[in-house]
Amino acid sequence: MVRAVVTGMGGRMGRALLSAMREAPELEVTLAAGVEREGSPLVGQDAGELDGRGALGAPIFDSLERALDASGAQVVIDFTSPTSTVAAARLCAARRVPFVTGTTGLSEEERRSLAECARAIPLLAAPNMSVAVALFAELVERAARALTPMGFDAQLVEMHHRHKKDAPSGTALALAERAGVPREAIHALRGGDVFGDHSLILAGLGERLELSHKLSSRAPLAQGALRAARFVAEVGAGMGAGMWEGAQRPAGLYTIRDVVAALDGAAAAVRG
Repeated sequence: MVRAVVTGMGGRMGRALLSAMREAPELEVTLAAGVEREGSPLVGQDAGELDGRGALGAPIFDSLERALDASGAQVVIDFTSPTSTVAAARLCAARRVPFVTGTTGLSEEERRSLAECARAIPLLAAPNMSVAVALFAELVERAARALTPMGFDAQLVEMHHRHKKDAPSGTALALAERAGVPREAIHALRGGDVFGDHSLILAGLGERLELSHKLSSRAPLAQGALRAARFVAEVGAGMGAGMWEGAQRPAGLYTIRDVVAALDGAAAAVRG
């Protein structure tokens, strides 16, 4: 069982991670501690009480350093803000603790900072932790590569809830990069409580291909983050067997595509 510290414990994704740990024990990630901002009323509480289903022995701290000291966690899972994410990654690099982040809205400089931290630890950064989105991105890239040279026009449309701050979303930008879609052809919509919809439209003369992925809850994102946490924790410990057969690169910058590849390799090994 991998012991994790979750930053942004009281946020939407922090609570989704808590639910996923309870509801998907087969992922073998357990909550060791949470972190919230200094002054938060949640500090000092047991993180297990956030969903009303009982204490877990996982206290919420007001600093990541204190959480790591107290918990002995093997990995940190981060869904916060770009500035907080970079600070947390630097601390994890100094402490040699593997790090997973799904924070979006990172600047080029902040992405470079994460890459620098990844020289010391396994660090997985992904704007979308859904395994299905990782496969969706492969389809998007393949379709765009085949059809745009034939004169098809590519447009990318994304929609999220009204509270999402960055637009276009990190997922949309990553998909656009894979598909070769220019920034002016990305259309960002905000409204209601939409968890996350992404569509690539390839429009030709007399026909149109649309590829879409739609989230109806944060559960797939949380479960993907737990798979990512187990991946970097086991890679960081030099474990190349079991779920992550052949994973032998301790430090480095990983994406959710690496997790999907490892899962596929493990499944192939089981199929024999």
